[in-house]
Amino acid sequence: MEERLKSKFIKSVSYFFVSQTFGRIMNGLALILLLKKLSPREIGLVSIAAVFVTVLGAVSEVGFEAALIQAETISKNQKNGVFWIGLFLSGLAFLSVFSAAPFIAHFYREPSLSPLLRVYLLVLFANALKIIPYSQMVRRLEFGKISVIESVSMVVSSVLMIFLAFKGMGAWSLVIAEITRVTGLFIGSQAGSFFVPGIKFSVKEVAPLFRFGFFATMSRIFYNLYINADYLIVGKFFGTAAVGIYTVAYRLVFDTLKAGTGVINKVAYPTFARLQKNLLRLKRAFFSIARMNLAGFGLFLVITALYSDWVMLVLGYEKWLPAVPIIRLFCIIGLLRCVIPLIPQLLNALGHSKLNFYYSALCAAVLPAAFFAGAQISIYGVVGAWLVFYPLVALQLFFFALKHLSLSWREFAGEFISSSKILLMTIPAVFLCRIFFKHVGDGWKILALAVSLLLSITVGMCCVFLFDKQIAKEFTRKIRKKG
Repeated sequence: MEERLKSKFIKSVSYFFVSQTFGRIMNGLALILLLKKLSPREIGLVSIAAVFVTVLGAVSEVGFEAALIQAETISKNQKNGVFWIGLFLSGLAFLSVFSAAPFIAHFYREPSLSPLLRVYLLVLFANALKIIPYSQMVRRLEFGKISVIESVSMVVSSVLMIFLAFKGMGAWSLVIAEITRVTGLFIGSQAGSFFVPGIKFSVKEVAPLFRFGFFATMSRIFYNLYINADYLIVGKFFGTAAVGIYTVAYRLVFDTLKAGTGVINKVAYPTFARLQKNLLRLKRAFFSIARMNLAGFGLFLVITALYSDWVMLVLGYEKWLPAVPIIRLFCIIGLLRCVIPLIPQLLNALGHSKLNFYYSALCAAVLPAAFFAGAQISIYGVVGAWLVFYPLVALQLFFFALKHLSLSWREFAGEFISSSKILLMTIPAVFLCRIFFKHVGDGWKILALAVSLLLSITVGMCCVFLFDKQIAKEFTRKIRKKG
């Protein structure tokens, strides 16, 4: 059983990763082109609007998606109840912020924010409609279907975004593209796992999902509050153009990181749920995935920190160079975020969503206050608050993981020795590659950059296989199997 589940996990990750790669590349190319056409102010406006939509999305979903995945069985009446309650809450959230949009725009002294926000809110309905069919596919580990749906939606929205931006639509190109992406997810989810809600449902039957979902929802609300509070604070203190610079730095690091680790973490949750009765196998699965995240995405963070300014200069993005120092600081925080998002998946799978709620509540209490205090100094004070306070509050989450995995701090840290060695070897190696090729390649800037990046990735991957025996062993086994 363990080998079958492991094989299914690896297969799901492989399908998910490979099929999403094309979509992510398209989205990345779209963002690169958009940075040429859009101003920091336009990106800042959309970023502020996105905060409200994201938080409201967590409220209206009520944690039902996580509850549907975690539950052993789901009845038709429960599905009906989840659908109608989610749709009602989405409508309520839509009306409340739709009415408040002019006041929000006045607060930021940006009149154009009001209509932008009102249209962006339509995303809430598409998200509510896809909860049941999407969660059904996740429960069945049908990540092949999910990856195709998400990739197609992303590609279509990326193409539309570029088209609208070059037609002079500005910030609206981002909003319309996002509505298109989420609508595509709903249509694809229905095609992959068709669901027609019935009128009949029992509140009593939905109540257990709500109890589990309540803490998951509050965790998501608190998470979205503290993870987005910096945008709102930067916007108020330094203006929408500063939010644009901050957003580009944030998205380049954390959105890319989330895209990669999210693929793995999304598959990890239902896998952990299946292993929740077997602690030994659960430990193995958790640390295997955590090390894979830290080793692979740690390399991405090292390369991003060391090459971001060179890439911008070579490709003609000088107006975004103020984002480089922020990017480098975010890459340090990114090392923690290679592992931390996996712990809530573990706790949810074990049925301890309440612990995620406690952690998110602590973050929501501490981090926005830290961002506000940092903003009294400068925009770098906000980034400094991330560096200082995020690791401190994350200790609580690590404590919960240790408790439920029955491990000491020393045992937990020992599981990451190989990943630490990889990073310690990768950083100087990548730095030397950059220094050498930037010096000798003045006459061939693009070629020197490309060769340097390729060599850096190769060196980093060699470090992974050299110091992480488990990854090397798995890779060798697959090669022999194919042979």
